[in-house]
Amino acid sequence: MRAAALVWLAVAALCTSRFLPSNFSEDGKTAAVLRLANVSLVDSVFCDDCGTRAGSGPPDDTDDDDDEDDGPGYTDEEYKVLLMEGCTLIGMMATPDHVAARFMRPLYTRTTAASPFTDMQAFEDWGYSNDIFGRYMLGKDRGPDVDEVLHDLGVDPMELDDEGGKTVYAGWTHDTLTTHDNVKYEPTAAMFRTLINVDQGVVIAWFKFGPAFTGLEQDPPVTTIPRLKNWADIAFLDWQRIAKERDQPVNRLRYIFSSNVENSHTKDAIRRILGERLGKDTCGDYLWTTGRREFFPKDEGYKALLASPNGRGAALMLITHKAVFGERRMIGSIHLWCEREDGKISLLFAVNEHDEEDDDDDWDDDGEPDDPGAPLFSVSLRSAAAAAATPLARGMETRPLHQTRVHYL
Repeated sequence: MRAAALVWLAVAALCTSRFLPSNFSEDGKTAAVLRLANVSLVDSVFCDDCGTRAGSGPPDDTDDDDDEDDGPGYTDEEYKVLLMEGCTLIGMMATPDHVAARFMRPLYTRTTAASPFTDMQAFEDWGYSNDIFGRYMLGKDRGPDVDEVLHDLGVDPMELDDEGGKTVYAGWTHDTLTTHDNVKYEPTAAMFRTLINVDQGVVIAWFKFGPAFTGLEQDPPVTTIPRLKNWADIAFLDWQRIAKERDQPVNRLRYIFSSNVENSHTKDAIRRILGERLGKDTCGDYLWTTGRREFFPKDEGYKALLASPNGRGAALMLITHKAVFGERRMIGSIHLWCEREDGKISLLFAVNEHDEEDDDDDWDDDGEPDDPGAPLFSVSLRSAAAAAATPLARGMETRPLHQTRVHYL
């Protein structure tokens, strides 16, 4: 395995070690950390058939429209689990596909983490139609305000292709009834609007209102959710199509934006990272040119933002498309800033350059755990209130949670 991948995997392993119970022997801790590098520590929310944990936010990588600053957020226990999920995502990005597949539920049952959606036919199959209203909004200058950031990155302004630029608008809405295996999937009014510049490797997630959220807003509520539901799957299909149309390399992905963050859970994670809420009274201190924040994998802020509803889609884009982007392609850093002083928050996920040497399968692994039937450890969300009193230390220091109740998956 390449040295760079070993470093990234060490980050994930050390990250998870702080959550092990205090009565583990040193040898036991070492063995557990090594196993946690290859398996999911918690019930993952990063696969299609995963369930939702109570109070932990949307079950996939979609956004919601709760834009109230005092909206619901994470409990202290849930925030700790969020950081653990960040560790999990680091491990999934850093390992080959067949190893990352183990993080998917049910554990040890999958041979690949790859997305099942490979072509544009999936949109019609699952009831999606083109959304053209987003293009109208862009014409009225109501899109993401990121040109200043693009300039600093050496990328062309966000000028649309039909106006002579390199940016392509891709919009979808879930508005059609479909039937699969005798199951009816009612329209949920889900909406995804993405701006894509394949020439220079940029994806801008603009609107991400997923079916799990919008379905509950229908009358009556729609709870049977289409399999095509995650922004990462939807954005990749458009990315792949546009790359082919423009005759550009499909693996040239450099920057993933999440523009105009509105999800209350993401906002709460940001509050915990910065020590204050971002809004009209505070955003002036966090503008791109004067006050943006940058986080790296060793930082608590990186793990929290990566696993947040507005961040996990960026990680999933790499994890579920390793055959395209590279076996161990990583998000090297995450930027946080306010687009304007009026409270609009944005995130930028900078993707490391693709190193073909990291695509080998030189992985010292026999394909199975030593004991496939052995239980894995998981931290309970609701049973460790006392353990939440002390915030996690920033950085890579390990700190066992002595009062955390551990149970088997």
